[in-house]
Amino acid sequence: MTKAKTKGLFGGFGFGLSWWVIVAIIVFLLIFFGLFWLGGGA
Repeated sequence: MTKAKTKGLFGGFGFGLSWWVIVAIIVFLLIFFGLFWLGGGA
């Protein structure tokens, strides 16, 4: 069921989906660790 939804939603992106996933993870980690470092102190 989830596979069918995934194919329907991201079928047009093709391998481009993995690119956006990687970019999203990198940006999320940079923001998360950036705020953690600034908020947690150095």
